[in-house]
Amino acid sequence: MTSPHRSARNVSPDQYPSCTFQPGFGRIARKAPFDRTPDEIIRMYTVMKNMKAFERFSHRMRMEISKTARYSCCEKGRVILRQGHVGHNFYFIYSGSVFVQVDVEDDNTGVLTAGTTLVMEKGACFGELALLVPGGKRTASIICRETTELFEIEKETFLEVCPDIFERELSEKMDAVLQHEFFQQWPKDRLERLCFESRIEEVMHGRVIDPDTANTDTLYFVLRGKITILKAFSPRQKLANLNIKKRDKLPHTTPDDRCFMKIAELKEGEKTELTALRTGDVSTDPGVMLVSNGVRLMRMSKQKLERFAPRGLVERLRRQYKPILVVPKEDDLLLRYQSDVDWQKFKSNICASLNKELRRLAITDQ
Repeated sequence: MTSPHRSARNVSPDQYPSCTFQPGFGRIARKAPFDRTPDEIIRMYTVMKNMKAFERFSHRMRMEISKTARYSCCEKGRVILRQGHVGHNFYFIYSGSVFVQVDVEDDNTGVLTAGTTLVMEKGACFGELALLVPGGKRTASIICRETTELFEIEKETFLEVCPDIFERELSEKMDAVLQHEFFQQWPKDRLERLCFESRIEEVMHGRVIDPDTANTDTLYFVLRGKITILKAFSPRQKLANLNIKKRDKLPHTTPDDRCFMKIAELKEGEKTELTALRTGDVSTDPGVMLVSNGVRLMRMSKQKLERFAPRGLVERLRRQYKPILVVPKEDDLLLRYQSDVDWQKFKSNICASLNKELRRLAITDQ
């Protein structure tokens, strides 16, 4: 990742060739709000309505945001927000993407380690947490992963127009976690704080949510839709049983000979496993990939969960928790893979035989 200390600058859409707007729009977007004409506000609205996060707001809220939003185009490596700084603005990503980087302090040494928790892409929004609390500070650093176009809303406008949306989302988060017994034991104020710092996200069908849950700090709660759970393995070691030569490409595998087998689904009201809460623990999570089937989910930091949890509750969880997801062993996955390969070969042979017979009949009829 590009160093967060790299010097970078904002550029206008008329100056930077990678920015996606037509020449002249930057003049409208950078105008002081009271200088925009009604037609210019409508043009702002037309551009901004293409962002997924914009859909969360009512028509009245969208119009107010369109009146006051300012445009910027930031180069790769630009630090937009820095963890620990006081929050002043709310942001929409019109194009490009950003890293979300959280500095984690080691309990023993006090040394801070920077880690990228996720990537946010076009259509997303960020920066609300520090604005909703008096004197609120940024909980993460946001760094441009590439040239990124943003719409920026000042704190005063945000607090006047937007809080109702996030209050409703907080209620949605609380309803989701209270479906699980572990969270029913929490005091309300601590649970609200944890939910407040958790993030709701809409993930399109087919997008990878998490490539390996064994190496993540995140718990995922399904609010709506489904998540497919895949387990990676390599069938190359069983080539003798599969009747495939070493030089041949294995069916249904990636270039590095890995295969991803569906082992389960997460549905509305379900969550991922509560294992290895603290970073640095030896994970008991077997490690699976999560892929969206079109899902609205909540991301919750395991570190924050441990920080806000009532005293002793996490330790009891570690001693007593029994994983819900049973991940098949590799031998079982290989048997399923072999069965699938054999079935595909059988179907292919049947289709080839039918096509051959149909061609023969066609020639006979002539």
